[in-house]
Amino acid sequence: QRCWCHKVSNVLDKVAKSVQGPMKNDVRNIYLAPHRAEAETAIDVFAEKYHVKYGRAVECLIKDRHALLAFFD
Repeated sequence: QRCWCHKVSNVLDKVAKSVQGPMKNDVRNIYLAPHRAEAETAIDVFAEKYHVKYGRAVECLIKDRHALLAFFD
């Protein structure tokens, strides 16, 4: 299982400060989801929303998808 605190920091480090607030809220939607299915959907929504302009941030999050969602198991 990956630490969400560190992962959020790593993701936000890849974007401008002006984007960090809204992006952080979108990441919270993932780890605060009540069920794994909703967390999976939230990751997909995050990736779709940010992949064009902030591909590095999306890749940083997606590469650890399985480990980040392990706590739902």
